[in-house]
Amino acid sequence: MNLPEKADTPGRLVRARLGPAAKRQCRPGCNATADMSRVRRTDAEVQAARESARIGATLGSDLQLTRMRRRITQQALGERIGLRQTRISEIEGGHGATAPLETWIALGIAVDRPLAVSFSRATSSRMSRATLATSPRRNWSSAWPGNTAAAPTSN
Repeated sequence: MNLPEKADTPGRLVRARLGPAAKRQCRPGCNATADMSRVRRTDAEVQAARESARIGATLGSDLQLTRMRRRITQQALGERIGLRQTRISEIEGGHGATAPLETWIALGIAVDRPLAVSFSRATSSRMSRATLATSPRRNWSSAWPGNTAAAPTSN
């Protein structure tokens, strides 16, 4: 590796390593740290991250119990769905929140416990039972091809 030479003391040359900072170029008056404004996550994003971690941990422990009851090794389970044993271990250990839905579905099928995903009931007061009871409902079945009605109707 060729290193540039610089004068350390008069008459003496030393080799210097240029790090990533030496490669960056900035315009005069540029303040890189001031230009990087911080973007905060919304409350919904924070709650989603927490809930995702909680669900991933719960599913991971359920997967581990099922796998052990079925006497399947992590290696064998990984081979069934194309994952490494170390990733199976991470998922079972509660670090499966970032695993794609496709992976969870494949894991469920591999241990003969298919995954079922749905939205739960509304937790906020915005969508109370009274609101749901008074909101107009649409009958979309009449809008499917082959039916005689041309548009959805309100009940």
